[in-house]
Amino acid sequence: PPRCLGGTREDILSKIREWTTNFDAPNIMWIRAYPGAGKSTIAFTIAAELERLHRMGTIFAFDRKSGTNPSVLWRHFAFCLASEYPNCRDHIVATLKVNLSIFANATATEIFHKFVADPLQQWDSTSANIPHDRHPVLIIDALDECGGLGGSSAPDRKDVLSHIAEWTKLSPHFKLIITSRLEDDIGHTFSTSPHQSLDIGTGDAVSSESSQDIQQYIEYRFDEIVKANPGLPSNWPGKDVVDSLTSRASGIFIWAATALNYVEDFPGDDRLDDIRGGTLPSGDVHALYRQVLTKSSSKWRRQEHANFVELVGAVVTAAELGCLLDMKKTALVNICNMLRPVLANGDTFRFAHQSFVDFL
Repeated sequence: PPRCLGGTREDILSKIREWTTNFDAPNIMWIRAYPGAGKSTIAFTIAAELERLHRMGTIFAFDRKSGTNPSVLWRHFAFCLASEYPNCRDHIVATLKVNLSIFANATATEIFHKFVADPLQQWDSTSANIPHDRHPVLIIDALDECGGLGGSSAPDRKDVLSHIAEWTKLSPHFKLIITSRLEDDIGHTFSTSPHQSLDIGTGDAVSSESSQDIQQYIEYRFDEIVKANPGLPSNWPGKDVVDSLTSRASGIFIWAATALNYVEDFPGDDRLDDIRGGTLPSGDVHALYRQVLTKSSSKWRRQEHANFVELVGAVVTAAELGCLLDMKKTALVNICNMLRPVLANGDTFRFAHQSFVDFL
């Protein structure tokens, strides 16, 4: 899972930490920002901290491609509550003894009520002797991807939003963090529900702290590139370039990450010039993707372009890559090498960020 680079995002993380210990505050925090601003990285970073503090820090991330049913979300949270807190476990076990099949067959709304909300309400009513610094914090990442390709019109998404509205009726000791893009249906739900907002500004609204964080990230990545390429000067590429890229990123971390991935493949001034070209709009991730693909594929033959369309199209729309195994291995390797700036690390062929899928 992604984590914030040490020393970055401290202004945002400190606000989240403060909220998790403030039981006079609303029990929901909505972290909202445009794509690529680092919402998921922040969510996974705070989840790891909360887990170390024995406050669960359980995180569930929606994925637009998989279209995860919200019942999976609440089953996951119910299991984690039962694993960590005896009071919740006792209530959940008692419910299952009455009807063992309900956990498998119930709707998402029934799961939410019987296995999440009801156990928490009973815990609160019995005044269980659990220190405040042990109360649970649950995290829903990428709420805007709930509902799959159906988006805001999907019934699953409407169900989850209704559950979130009901969460506000629970004790302020039971915290829920939600990250999402700014979308109308989500905004409407929060406009009528008590919550604490945390905006991550980008573009003209980017904060000085976020710009400093991106600068620190860019400096770190260039240091790693220089270490891996002894032929480069120790101070490459220089402060002016770092400052220029920081400004161009406009608070969008995925812009900086993609740009550095592109440079890392062939370290040198040529690729830096591609990124710093005057026609590339600041913070425009789609324009950057277009630049990366155009430069990387400029010498391809027609068949290589066809292979690219076949591979990427299948990955975007299908869960299995096996149907493409009749493609020559060399063609597959060439395309993967070209796509490296936008691919996630690891053996699985997947894109590093949803914004690239949106771009395609």
